[in-house]
Amino acid sequence: MLKGIFRKKEEECTDGEIVLKVSEDELKASILIKGPKGGGYEPTLAEASNAITKKGIMFGIDQNLLMRLFERKMYDKEFIFAKGKPLVQTKQGKIKYFFKANPDMRPIEDKKGNLDYKNVKLIQTVKEEDKLCEFIPPVRGTAGKTITGKVIQPKEVVDIKMPSGVNVMRDPEDENVLLASIDGTVKKSGDVIEVTAILHIKSDVDFSTGNIESRIATKIFGDVKSTFSVKVDRDLEVLGVIEDAEVSAGGAIFARAGIIGRGNGKISAGDNISARSCQKASIISKKDIIISERVSDSTIIAEGKIKINARRSEIFRCKLIAKDGIEVRNIGNDNYDPAEVIVGMPAELYLESETLNIRIKQTQQAVDRASKDLKLAHKMQAFRAGARKETIANIRKNYAELVRQLDDLKGKKESIDAQIKAKMNRDASFIVFDKIFPRITVNIRGKKIKPVNEQTLVEFKYGEEELEIVNLKEKYDRFEIQRMMLGR
Repeated sequence: MLKGIFRKKEEECTDGEIVLKVSEDELKASILIKGPKGGGYEPTLAEASNAITKKGIMFGIDQNLLMRLFERKMYDKEFIFAKGKPLVQTKQGKIKYFFKANPDMRPIEDKKGNLDYKNVKLIQTVKEEDKLCEFIPPVRGTAGKTITGKVIQPKEVVDIKMPSGVNVMRDPEDENVLLASIDGTVKKSGDVIEVTAILHIKSDVDFSTGNIESRIATKIFGDVKSTFSVKVDRDLEVLGVIEDAEVSAGGAIFARAGIIGRGNGKISAGDNISARSCQKASIISKKDIIISERVSDSTIIAEGKIKINARRSEIFRCKLIAKDGIEVRNIGNDNYDPAEVIVGMPAELYLESETLNIRIKQTQQAVDRASKDLKLAHKMQAFRAGARKETIANIRKNYAELVRQLDDLKGKKESIDAQIKAKMNRDASFIVFDKIFPRITVNIRGKKIKPVNEQTLVEFKYGEEELEIVNLKEKYDRFEIQRMMLGR
């Protein structure tokens, strides 16, 4: 019985132990001294120092703390005994803008689907000496040091320059502030801020004004009436309706009340185009096109994206072409009116290729007719010895010219198609956030599909070898889909 008791006491006798832990960032280390049991061996400060050295800890050690821990036998509790010097990261300089450097042209949509056009500011106006931007200088960081002696260097300061500009000036009281030097409209393009004067036309563009040509940003407070033209080198804002007119801008166009044509209207811009609606017109943009409500009987062409995804939007009897993708809420209707969507190909080159297809077909038909005429002329000469040889010569000459034209067209077509292939956006897709109806032709990078049934919340994109239809409900949750619709 006594042997069993002594054996139990021997088993409970354990030596003390030193446990060291180093954080992943090596900025702190802790020590836990496990106390001895049953008369076991007590660890010493010297042993702790050896263990610390073996761990490579050499910086920020609190020697006084270690001494107290062992002197007072503060066992079974973890203490931080070494701390590195934290890195203070460099704060890079930045430019703070006092206008929207990258304005969102979409109208604000409330929960009921109503669109607020009053708060959309395509053209941002400033007055002389208004603050445009401010340069916030960088703050260079300080190096840190780990408990193992490694020095952590802060990021180098990135050189950020104050934007240059046209009709801007430095604030005489603060050289880091840029001011407008004239009244006008402000716009940022790359690293350049430009303030330009604004032309205000406070009426309709009609017989009272004649056609408009302007080298500066222009704001029209009325309509642009049918058969009239507006040509602006910079941005254009029209508060009224653009009718069956020809409107072009080197910058952006914002049509607050929409575009209502009769089939001959053409609107083109070197920047984004935003409109309330578009009926029976052609719209061409070098960048993005955003339309909020109805689009019908129109051709919409963008080198960037097309977005027609507001709650009340609808699209039918249209052709939409966009290199970087198309997003819609609904397309088609219960009458199954057709529409065509072309995505992923550079818009202008695609249209040029389509035009060449038509010309090649017409020229081929002319070549076939000339060939028949030539054969018929040879037969007529066989029966009529007096037929003039020059008739056959003229037909032969015309035939040869047509063949030459056909070869030229085919060569151009081949060249254009090669450019299209090189410039395709392979990530572009067509997204439908609500419903796509039958009789809608979807063309993604030359591959076509025409859904025969109504589908909701789908994305059409080009897979490895063929078109894919992705169910957005299976790929994203409700909040992610909503963020996509808002362009976030």
